[in-house]
Amino acid sequence: KREREGRVKVGGNLAKRSGSPARRGVSPESSRLPSRATSASAPTPFSPETSLKGTESSTKCGWLRDLFTGISRFSSAFWVLTATMVMFYSCYLPFKVVALEFLMEDRDLSETSADEYIAIIALVPILGCLATGAIIGTRGLLSEALVFGMMVNLVSVICLHTLPGKELIGVILLGVADSLVCTAGWTLVPQSVHPRRRGLAVGLVHAIENSWDVPLNSIFGWMRDTTGNHDLTFKCMMCLAAAGVGFSTMFSGRWAALQAHKS
Repeated sequence: KREREGRVKVGGNLAKRSGSPARRGVSPESSRLPSRATSASAPTPFSPETSLKGTESSTKCGWLRDLFTGISRFSSAFWVLTATMVMFYSCYLPFKVVALEFLMEDRDLSETSADEYIAIIALVPILGCLATGAIIGTRGLLSEALVFGMMVNLVSVICLHTLPGKELIGVILLGVADSLVCTAGWTLVPQSVHPRRRGLAVGLVHAIENSWDVPLNSIFGWMRDTTGNHDLTFKCMMCLAAAGVGFSTMFSGRWAALQAHKS
């Protein structure tokens, strides 16, 4: 009897020291079974798989929300500047498309002379952009250079259309206008919006220009086929250039008010 009591006592002490399942009221067989939470393979509402799917869906919709939110917060000065840039490139780009045909058929120039005139349009901005960038960048004459460039653009279109024999003057003036508007305009675009939206602003102006250029070239081509010359095309270009002068003047006033408000 004493031996039996000693064995029971020793077994109880060992169970206490080892922390066996018997101490917690759990049988050894049930302790060896895996838990249901561990063996479950389906994701729970708070599992990484579920949270990842939610993040992906929010990311897909988030950039669209940021896009429209950023566009809606652009100031009126930015939209006026965008209209100015669109009006300029509505004259500059279509003329480069029809320049060779216009100079050869409407002005009776040889193909060599016409090519040389077209090359001047690209040569003038090489030095013009550098010079205007250095001048207006140091003196802060961005809006003034934009207005002056749009005026030169209007004069160049009038010269090309109404002054036969003065095509050289017209293409030189068009190159000067490109130098002024390109340097001043593309400097003002990012400065007219919040720093976080500068990339969106530049991309939006390019998108609007390309969207406007697609139907415009088709319309100008239809005018050429219908009338047999570029007379109506240049009249439309003059109207667009005059509208550009008005938009640039409007922007200059709003830009001056914006700078005065900042100071």
